[in-house]
Amino acid sequence: TYSGHNFIVENDNSGNGVVAFEKVRNAEPDGNLLLFYNNGLDIMRAIGLYEYSMADFTLLGQMVDQQYAFFLVVPSDSNYQTLEDLVEDALANPGQVTMGVQLAASRQILIGSFMEATGTEINCIDTGPEADTISQVLGGNVDFSFVSYNNAKNYAEAGQMRILAYCGDKRLESDPDIRTIKEVYPDFANCFNIPFLLGPTGMDPALSEAINASFKDMGDDETVKESYGNMDSTFTWFNLEDTHRLFEEQLEVINVAAEALGY
Repeated sequence: TYSGHNFIVENDNSGNGVVAFEKVRNAEPDGNLLLFYNNGLDIMRAIGLYEYSMADFTLLGQMVDQQYAFFLVVPSDSNYQTLEDLVEDALANPGQVTMGVQLAASRQILIGSFMEATGTEINCIDTGPEADTISQVLGGNVDFSFVSYNNAKNYAEAGQMRILAYCGDKRLESDPDIRTIKEVYPDFANCFNIPFLLGPTGMDPALSEAINASFKDMGDDETVKESYGNMDSTFTWFNLEDTHRLFEEQLEVINVAAEALGY
């Protein structure tokens, strides 16, 4: 509870989330109706599926950070042994190397950033949600894709995938031998799923600070610790200053990548 009131959770994905976006954006700015969503909202804006940015809401906090960055993976029987192999082939054969994406998701922005950084032209195929994309990678129907940490590790350990690189800015402590894309191609900018807490436009700054502070202590809850531990992650909550800074950084990444994709 917050201030003696229970939260009622409504999972409304009507119009790919646009109905929920608009309901919250236009609500009374009293803190009674909030939106928990990721930066896919701004990806939708960048590719023309939604009119507004998260900047048109009140940013109330950001949860977690780059712990959910993706791995760049290929099937285990791929001819690409290294990241450079893939890029060299893509440069030699523009538009022939295929990559599985989900439209209006961070993986689509990642490939835009990847093409911008490497000077390649990749044939992007809509393979849908990650489970479907993994099936397409394993079946050899696309040459590579970006897959989340746990899935990539599980399939790599099972000998079905090869991890070529990590999308985060720094190597993972858990996997120090896996290079980052940025090490090889410094202009690559990572785009990762950032869950944000948003409120209606025009909320009182004091109320925004109070709501942000109320979420910080979630990290001390044993159930939260256990749940995130099961995902090999930890709960991280950012104050309003850091939330705004990280939002602006990712907004720039999204805009540059969307332009590289032709939007």
